Amino acid sequence: MTEKFVLREAARPFLTDTVYKRQKHPFMAPFELKGRMRQMVEDTLRGPVLGWLPFFDRAKVLHMLDNVPEGGPELRGPHFATPMVLTSICVLHERYKIA
Repeated sequence: MTEKFVLREAARPFLTDTVYKRQKHPFMAPFELKGRMRQMVEDTLRGPVLGWLPFFDRAKVLHMLDNVPEGGPELRGPHFATPMVLTSICVLHERYKIA
């Protein structure tokens, strides 16, 4: 049950033991919920699309959004991940009808 076993085996001749045996490290893109990014999130989640999605409680989403602090990567966590996931779902639904 090694993560990415086939990829590791294929690349084995080119990897050091340290790289070959280490656990997977997720890449986290830098993210700041401020400025234009915050405005896009606010506009999307306060817009009509969220109301079209029956599996979200609009009042709770807006309450959460009202309590998200403005800041940079030092405040990373659920305050930032949740609004971004919800924004992504709204955009996917609006543009492609797949959420």
